[in-house]
Amino acid sequence: MNDFLNVLQSMQLPFALIPILTFTSLPSLMNEFANGLVYKIGGGLVILVVCAINTYFVVVYVTELNSVWLYVLAAFLSIAYLTFVGYLVWLCLIALGVSCLDPSTRRGNDTRILMETQPEFDS
Repeated sequence: MNDFLNVLQSMQLPFALIPILTFTSLPSLMNEFANGLVYKIGGGLVILVVCAINTYFVVVYVTELNSVWLYVLAAFLSIAYLTFVGYLVWLCLIALGVSCLDPSTRRGNDTRILMETQPEFDS
């Protein structure tokens, strides 16, 4: 039971660490206390290392279960979990200023292109 609880806690860790890095790096929220570039990169690397170690422990725990249907269930849950963590990382990177990931800044989504300026007529 203790191993199962450790696995659950390690899977929940990215949902706390990624928003903390995001919120503490936003100058609009933290003003002069916002993280600088070094702390953003360092924090991202620490989160990456901690999540990689925890992922390793989850994989080791699941492989020790020795049940095919649990493997299949774990695979489906892992896909959903990794998709949501990827979404959190994507939003974090957009908030930190990686504008190439933001779909609203691309030229193709600019609605002003579709509107042509019409000449004004005096009557």
